Amino acid sequence: MNPKRFTLAWSFTLTLIGILISLFLLYWFFLQSAHWLVLKQKPVISEVAVVMGGGGGSRLRRAVQIYNEGLVGELILVGLKTSNWEHITRYLCPDCILTDKKVTILSGSSSTMTDAEMSLEYCKEQGMKKVLVVTDPYHTRRSALTFSWVFRESNIEVFVVSSGDYGKYLPPEGNWWLDFATLKNVWLELGKCFAVLFTQYLPRFHTA
Repeated sequence: MNPKRFTLAWSFTLTLIGILISLFLLYWFFLQSAHWLVLKQKPVISEVAVVMGGGGGSRLRRAVQIYNEGLVGELILVGLKTSNWEHITRYLCPDCILTDKKVTILSGSSSTMTDAEMSLEYCKEQGMKKVLVVTDPYHTRRSALTFSWVFRESNIEVFVVSSGDYGKYLPPEGNWWLDFATLKNVWLELGKCFAVLFTQYLPRFHTA
């Protein structure tokens, strides 16, 4: 066989193998992406549970359950407006009884980053050492990345717990990619996670 043709054939074969491997890895990442977004951490005994704003009543319901189990001694409800939490307790989670609990509402937050920053300020003032963050399943990874970054120098341990309620979305165990709303939400959360990694973690890594 002509050596030149052999070299070209070998190069073509290697290129084809590389493309097939890349396609397989992309397909595998696509299937695993929803699983990666959802943390399945069990709640641990902490001083406080930070309940993320937004969503329905599932986050508050899970936090109340954790409180009633004696795992936390206080609930921090963080969000844009106090009235939003009044709406949740009245209409979305009427069974979430807060009158017999220690509850602090932090208003004025407009993002997960400001949720974390306001929570950190309060927790430092109160001398807390362990914090649970309660949010919905597909939001757990981004919450963990964000809170870990904001709390990184505080000596306060942060644990993120899922509410367990997927609402209108399909869980990772199902054919989530066949549901447009779930697919859109998964890729949106992935994009936000990568944004946190690139804007917060990578600059610190390169300058360390």
